Amino acid sequence: MFVLLAGYGYSVSHLKLIIRIMIWQELYLLLTLILTIYFEDKPMKTAKPLNIKVITTRPAPKRMTQPASDWRNVLAPMKRGHWFEVECKTGDNIYSRVTAAANAYCKGRYTFYKAEENRYIFEIIKG
Repeated sequence: MFVLLAGYGYSVSHLKLIIRIMIWQELYLLLTLILTIYFEDKPMKTAKPLNIKVITTRPAPKRMTQPASDWRNVLAPMKRGHWFEVECKTGDNIYSRVTAAANAYCKGRYTFYKAEENRYIFEIIKG
């Protein structure tokens, strides 16, 4: 076969590529056969259907575990013009928490600026 391919003007690099492709095809077929034989006698596990009832008549209870955020409860209901004061130093833990929470819950609609030494103002600037 390779003599025939070489006779048609294929270069050595083309012949090497063809050989690699043929080897990968053989490996794929062998692996498919092995997996078919291995899983042939094993029963498939099926998930039991869930009995779920969607509740639309009342709000969900407040979450008591981790992802509940006090910052979300404070920042999400704020409207344009609402603001609060934060007493902290630049780069300390409180400053970092306020900026991270603002970025998560008020992205693009707030300003957080220095008013005095160790005093910052957080204000919602867009509705």
